[in-house]
Amino acid sequence: MSAAPVPADDERTHWRCDLGNAISGLSDRCKSILRLRYGLGFEGEEVAARLGYRASSIRRVTLRCLSYLTQRITGSPPAPEVHP
Repeated sequence: MSAAPVPADDERTHWRCDLGNAISGLSDRCKSILRLRYGLGFEGEEVAARLGYRASSIRRVTLRCLSYLTQRITGSPPAPEVHP
């Protein structure tokens, strides 16, 4: 089994730039949530505690922020909210 191809440095740089631009357009709340959760690797409960959210609602808020980010990247309308 072969490994997936690794993008060239230029391509990675463009992806990072595009992602940075998309993130910069999010609300401060979403930027904080996504940075803590995915940039720094905190668990949902830790993110909730640091930002003053209830642990029971942070998953829904995080999914909403990811939906906004996806919309900014793809230009498509946000996905409907996910209800477990």
